[in-house]
Amino acid sequence: MEMAAMWLPLLCRASPAAVGGGERAGVVAALEGIIAGLSWGQQEEMLSLWLHHFASSPHSDWPDLQPCYASWYAASRKLLLLHEETLQKGSTTPEGIRLLPADASST
Repeated sequence: MEMAAMWLPLLCRASPAAVGGGERAGVVAALEGIIAGLSWGQQEEMLSLWLHHFASSPHSDWPDLQPCYASWYAASRKLLLLHEETLQKGSTTPEGIRLLPADASST
């Protein structure tokens, strides 16, 4: 992850002529594969880093990881909604801790 994190800002700032079209697709596929192999938190870090540098780089539209980001965002949103639903029902969390429903009064 650290190596990809170091290269990502440089790739976002690269001149469009610096990398050919065929090479671009290969690099994007490699980055997507690296990101997919990371833990959830590391994926968030990498995609946040990419978004920051991609959005602040006016001369480049590459590497375009928008499909990767959109997929991660949609999955994150589903997990968040599932977690909120679990909390509201007072269900047991994966760690085995029993949570009270949100409307339960403390005694």
